[in-house]
Amino acid sequence: MADLIPLLVLVGLGIMVAAMYDCVTTDPGDVRNMPRIGWILVILLLPGVGGAIWYIAGRPLPPPDEMMHPARRKVAAQDADTEEMPRQPERFVAPDDDPEFIRGLAEKVRRANEQRFRSDAEIRRRDDRGHDTEDGHDGDRDRFRRDKNRRRRKGGGPRGEDTPES
Repeated sequence: MADLIPLLVLVGLGIMVAAMYDCVTTDPGDVRNMPRIGWILVILLLPGVGGAIWYIAGRPLPPPDEMMHPARRKVAAQDADTEEMPRQPERFVAPDDDPEFIRGLAEKVRRANEQRFRSDAEIRRRDDRGHDTEDGHDGDRDRFRRDKNRRRRKGGGPRGEDTPES
């Protein structure tokens, strides 16, 4: 029990100092039930208990809108401005968790695939018909050059015959 006495003295001293500061910094017209000098005497003559009495009976009451919790004040202000329910602030969502981003990405991939398939089909169609390709060369001529180059790499001559070794 003797160990608690210093703790109680420190708590009482803390309440007294806080109440004294609050009383001195309060506007004299806002103090309730007694003049400010009377509250200073109560706080000093009744250490610990005098501070508690100040907070209960002498401190000015806050305006009604400040009596509620700060979070509730914010909601009340939003309710006064709009008829809607207050919304939670939007949080940042990573791209891989965002459904709109995924849908947009899927759409881009689908369009790119369609473009690639259209382009491949157009190239095949032009090659099959023998029309000029996009770079201005005839498709049959290009195929002939590719075949000719293959034969040369395999060791055949321009017409497929073996070339004499040097």
